[in-house]
Amino acid sequence: MSLQVTNNRISIETPTLLAEFDGAHLVRLADRSSGTEFINDSEGIDPLELYFRNADVVGAEAGQTCRVQRVSDHVARVIIEGEYSGRELFIRIDASTGDLCVRPSAETVRHALQAVRWKFTFDPDCTFVLPFRGGHVFRADGPHLPQGRTMWPSDWNAQLAIIERDDVAMMVHSEDTQSIFKALTVTKEEDRVGLGFESEAQGPLGENRTAGGVEWRINTYAHGWKGAADRYRDWMEHAYSLESKRRARPDWVRDITLAVSWASSDQAILEPLSRLNPPEQTLIHLDTWRSDPYDVNYPRYEPSEDGRAFATTARGMGFQIMPHYNYFGCCKTNPVYAKVRDWHARDPVKGEPQGWFFYNDEQKIQYKMTYIHAGLARWRRELIDNILLSRDALQTPAAFLDQTYHTWNTDNPPVESMTMAEGLHLLQEEFAWAAPDLVLAGENLTEISFQRQCFAQLHSPGWYHPQPEHADMCHPICSYLWKGHSRYFGYLGVEPENPGLANGITIYRKFDAIPTIICRKNVADDPSLIDPENDAMKLVRAWIEEEGKA
Repeated sequence: MSLQVTNNRISIETPTLLAEFDGAHLVRLADRSSGTEFINDSEGIDPLELYFRNADVVGAEAGQTCRVQRVSDHVARVIIEGEYSGRELFIRIDASTGDLCVRPSAETVRHALQAVRWKFTFDPDCTFVLPFRGGHVFRADGPHLPQGRTMWPSDWNAQLAIIERDDVAMMVHSEDTQSIFKALTVTKEEDRVGLGFESEAQGPLGENRTAGGVEWRINTYAHGWKGAADRYRDWMEHAYSLESKRRARPDWVRDITLAVSWASSDQAILEPLSRLNPPEQTLIHLDTWRSDPYDVNYPRYEPSEDGRAFATTARGMGFQIMPHYNYFGCCKTNPVYAKVRDWHARDPVKGEPQGWFFYNDEQKIQYKMTYIHAGLARWRRELIDNILLSRDALQTPAAFLDQTYHTWNTDNPPVESMTMAEGLHLLQEEFAWAAPDLVLAGENLTEISFQRQCFAQLHSPGWYHPQPEHADMCHPICSYLWKGHSRYFGYLGVEPENPGLANGITIYRKFDAIPTIICRKNVADDPSLIDPENDAMKLVRAWIEEEGKA
């Protein structure tokens, strides 16, 4: 291994890669064994950008200076000084892994700095595999380029990016366990794709003038994207103590072969479902079981008579029932809101209180569901106690926590020293301590939420209207990362009456999701929609059988 500095250029060799910097520009990155080049020119861009709260991006300053300092045999610094800002890359070689490690940082006289962005471009022949919203694949010369800024962990679900070329992969990843907020920006630079890796400051951002703290690791791998992903899977297994978290899970979790999403508490669906798939292998996400309408009056989780009757009958038939809850939703009309309103989560850019405001057509009422910061112990106590009371009343083995991928940066100061992501993590740990036999599920998966969740609904491209071209952008990177620990099931697009059902199935198969059907009230009104002998259910049965062979 070597790190050499000549004037302002840095040449690096490790057992696995060759790299070269011209100042802060990463101008070459190649696999040492095969000679495959991923980066061979990044000089036409600003390599270190400042990203401000108002989305203003500041590149190089006029008159700035750049110098390279060789600190030791395996360490160097790139130092950029301007009149209004200072920026740095701390570069080192990790002798134990052969990783090229880079830690960007920045300070500025200007307030409201949100992130420092380290950016480079790739050879036009590369394929990009990103863990965006379950998994996204694209090329510079193809469709579905996800241009823009994607935030970790809500939509950038794992802190990595994989780039493939000629069955060799390059991965940029972080091994941060402190839940530092990050973002990945994708740009098109003529015939090349640029990736910008951002270290984001924790809110409030108004007075902030520094950013950094995340070390990005680069290496190359044989066997394509799976070779790189295996490295990250192994790291997560140890960093997040996943084996110990799986230990308490009941056996039925591994046996699920069909998921039913958005089920009403009408028992008319149970008999045809029992003929479609063995009940003990069927997971039912039950969304209308409370004495209040859907998404109204949270965190009150009191079962209705219909909900109790449905759970009793379904449980007697052997189904696995999973009532719908919300991890941070609190309605303004609920008395709990007065106790927690000061910890209403606020948008990090505008400072506005966050929530979901919706109009109920039947009741002619505007409802306001607010989002409460999960770092607050009072909120976690209210939520856990209410959910466990309803679990005891219904005798259900699982709980679906809606919106658990919503763990953004906020304008709130840390709440009990926690960000939103850390608050969700502690909430799920407290569930595990309080009710170790309760199976948790959620919406989408992130590397924070998946640690304690056995299942999660996955948002798929196309939503209600899946089209054949949507499948082209889907990639199983996330299901591969979570494999053996957490599993996706369907969210939308697999309704029995949906003309695009076959497309929806194709998309969810790309994500290795559990076969799924949507059973809203219209299905209860017409149970023939899920009769195993109709054409739509024959497609679902084939899906189940094919997954069973995989």
